[in-house]
Amino acid sequence: MQFEPDTSLPALAGYTILLPCVSVGNVGQLATDVVLATLQPTLVSQVHHPSLIAVCGPDPLSDNSASLSCAMQLYTHTDTKLAVVQIRSGFLPGKAHQFMADLLTWCKQQQVARVVSLTSSHAHERSDKQLTGTTLRYLATQGVQLGDNFVKLEQRESFPGLGPGEVPDQIFLPGSGIAKRLLVMCQEMGMEGVVLSKFCEEGDNTRDGIELADYLNKWLSWVEGDKYKAPPSWKHLFGPPAPVEMYW
Repeated sequence: MQFEPDTSLPALAGYTILLPCVSVGNVGQLATDVVLATLQPTLVSQVHHPSLIAVCGPDPLSDNSASLSCAMQLYTHTDTKLAVVQIRSGFLPGKAHQFMADLLTWCKQQQVARVVSLTSSHAHERSDKQLTGTTLRYLATQGVQLGDNFVKLEQRESFPGLGPGEVPDQIFLPGSGIAKRLLVMCQEMGMEGVVLSKFCEEGDNTRDGIELADYLNKWLSWVEGDKYKAPPSWKHLFGPPAPVEMYW
């Protein structure tokens, strides 16, 4: 993890690290941008890691900013003790494990309280019992409970197509990116980890992002009420309307 030159990192002991996963519909990243647009936290630094595909573009949180945005940024918000690591790119093949190891090692060095990952999963892969009720789920390391208002991801009981002697992983979260592996690594390193997920499909996933940010707020209370803001970059998701000249 490399930060901009002359960056002075604030003390992050006791903070919650918020990290999105590259997943179905980019819902985790959209939800993280809702958090950033609403809280307006302090941008500490652009962050470089060799596992991420390099990308550069305008500031997605402001139409008037002259600064650039790269593949990863670190923001902090003192009042809520929230540190947001926003990822705006994907992983190079085979490099995700190194990224998770480096990130969690850094989190442990900073003495953060917990790591929270926002992700999504394919709605068409739900089991029968998941077809009704809320589309939001959570997973957590051992000993962590979010309360009665949150639904823990159900374990998958049957896996058609397994060969003789194959043992399935009962945590079934397809399309969620590194979320499950990140949680396992948190457990192995003795860190508190939580994954918040939403069942969805590809399309206009802005509503899913707001709902996932709201799910996070119901647990961590990072903003009063439900007064969420959408980042200005969302205006450019689908481009301008189709030109009228194309219709006869």
